[in-house]
Amino acid sequence: MIFCIKLYGSTFVLTSEGYKMSTVFIVDDEPDISFILSESFKSKGFDVIAFSDPAKLLSALDTITCHAIVSDIRMPQMTGIDLLEKVNGRSSSSNPKVFFITGFRDYTREQLIEKGAGGVFYKPYELNSVVGHVERYLN
Repeated sequence: MIFCIKLYGSTFVLTSEGYKMSTVFIVDDEPDISFILSESFKSKGFDVIAFSDPAKLLSALDTITCHAIVSDIRMPQMTGIDLLEKVNGRSSSSNPKVFFITGFRDYTREQLIEKGAGGVFYKPYELNSVVGHVERYLN
């Protein structure tokens, strides 16, 4: 079981190894979007690792504890839907929840939630809404 606490504006996770900051992975093929999202999460006290390739994110899940993923849906290497399925198909008992950001309406919010997403934000979105939604999920 994982417990989260907020202390001095940072979100910490209580694990069997003690407290550590919550880690969010961000994956988007547009570097500017990744940068802006990363800075927004960092400003709220999260550890952030950004990826441009979903396959590299999946590899990192084998060695780095991640508490939430914020992903674009349309990416050239792999779709966010494929990423969600691969994350949810892992044998780990602590798979992170995947949240989507997208400029397209290929899927409704309900369809994405049904597939296991923690939420979806359609562009243009409020950065504070994305960060706040992930933060509420972790707390």
